[in-house]
Formats: sequence, C-alpha cells, structure tokens
Amino acid sequence: MMTKLLTAIFLGKNQRQVLVCIFVFLCFWGLIQALWLTLGKQIDNSTDSRIRLEDIHVLEPPQWVESRFVQEALATHPDLNSLKDGADGTSFLSIHTPDLVKKLTVAFEGHPWTQSVESIRLEYPAKVTVKIIFRRPVAVVAVPKELYPEFNGGGFPIDANGVLLPVGYFQEHDTLLYNYPWIEGITSAPMRSYGEPWNDPLVIEAAMLADYLRDIIQPMSIRRIRVREKPNKEPGGLYDLETIQGTRIYWGEFPLSGNLQAKNLDSTPDRFNKIKDAVLRSQENKKSRMRWLVTEYKSLDAVPGDMKPIDLSRH
Repeated sequence: MMTKLLTAIFLGKNQRQVLVCIFVFLCFWGLIQALWLTLGKQIDNSTDSRIRLEDIHVLEPPQWVESRFVQEALATHPDLNSLKDGADGTSFLSIHTPDLVKKLTVAFEGHPWTQSVESIRLEYPAKVTVKIIFRRPVAVVAVPKELYPEFNGGGFPIDANGVLLPVGYFQEHDTLLYNYPWIEGITSAPMRSYGEPWNDPLVIEAAMLADYLRDIIQPMSIRRIRVREKPNKEPGGLYDLETIQGTRIYWGEFPLSGNLQAKNLDSTPDRFNKIKDAVLRSQENKKSRMRWLVTEYKSLDAVPGDMKPIDLSRH
C-alpha cells in the first residue's frame, strides 16, 4: 500500500515538472517569435537591406541597350514594378524578399534585349549584380512605305535569329542603323512584339546570312542584302549583296528555309544547329572567293567591269 502511494506521488511530481517545462518552453518560443517580428522588420527596413534601382548593376551592357533597361525589365513583374528611380529613397525592395533571385530572373528574361540571364548575385549591404547575354543587332529590315505606311518606310533592327529588337536607341541615334546591312525585298511586316522572331522565314534566313557575313560586312563596305523569292514558290530565297558604291554580288542560295520555321527555333535547337552548321560550311567557298577578290583588286568596287556583277552563286 505504501509503495503504491509513493509511486503515485513521484509520478505526479514528474508530470508537474514536464508541464512546467512545456509551459516555460512555449513562453520562451513566443518571446523569440515576438522579438523576431520586431527585429525582422527593423532589419528588413534597414538601409543595408534596401535595394534601390541604382543598386542593381548589369555587367557590361552594350551601347545599344539603354540606361532604362533595368527599370523596363522590372516593370513587367508584378512584385518588382514598384521599384522606380527616385532620389527620395522611398522606392526600394528588401534584399530579404522571398524568391528574389527567381523573380529578378523572370523579369530580366522577359526584356526583348535579353537572350539569356547567366547569373544574379545578391550581396550585403544591399546590392544586386546581374550578368546577361544580350541580343546583338546584325541587320536592319527595310519595310516599304508604300506597302506599310504605318511604319513610315522605316528600318527594324533584328538579331541573328531574326528576332525583332527595340528601335528606341536607334531612333535616338538613327545614323547607327547604317552600321548594319539593310535587308531589302521583304514584303512582310513585323506582326509580333519586340523580343520575338519576325514571322517570315526569309527574314530569319537573311538575318543568319548577315550574321555569317558579319566579319566582312564593314571591311568590304556591304550596305544591302537584297532578297528575291525563288521561282515556283520553292522554300528559301536568293540573295544579292550590294556595296555602298553599288557593286552587286550574286550570292545565290543560303539554304536554311526548308528547315526554318520561327516556332521551331527554340523547340529543336540541337537539330537546327546541326543543320545550320552544315549550311555554313557549304557557303565557305563564296566567302573565300570574296576575300580573294579583295586581296587581288583591293576592294570589291575595284573588280574589273567585265567581272561584274560578281557571281558567287555557283561556288
């Protein structure tokens, strides 16, 4: 009987001790939570945690990417579009914003000048460093004024995949458009928004030809790439080059259109790149012939008249 009584008293004391420990732990945990909520807000709002627009640094942007690039990119994201350029310091993001790197990546990937985002690094005190591979203009598509008066006969810069690029910088520095060859003979207009391929295989093919010739465009004073459709509506185009002084070069085919559909450029990149590499190798004799002519006669314009127009279509 005595043993049972002592056991009950002992267990009762243990239970009370356990309950007291649980109560103390819960009080301590609640205190930590309250302190974290208070201090967390102070940390979140501290100067060292605030990311302002000028704290976001894009590494080595090319000259054609405008200074408002960062703000334009952030404006497209619902969680980042409140960040604006302002000297009052009231517009900022916290470096502790959940999924901040992911949100910034989505925002920058959505800008038409961005080909891909390589990395985004957060630093403390608040600083963001962004490394981007930018799209690069390789040519300008001339849109005939009589066919599309709403475009006023302007030129639209495109990259090597025929992606339509923003015209803002080139409108402010219009002479820079003449640093690139103009693609003429295109009868389609850009039906898509900036950052998307021109919905015309001939434009995409001509863009890739311009990119292929990029290393000789300026040294050989090539100003225009003229596109002619093949007879009997065969896929692809026939291409002529023209120098600033008017010397014409019959390039002939650049046979990619049979495998070119704008919608497939991203869906089967490995297959497309293999086809593209094979086509480029098949064109090397033409480029070599142009180099030989320049070596022999100093320029394409100085080639004797009986050799003009220069016909490379059978090489």
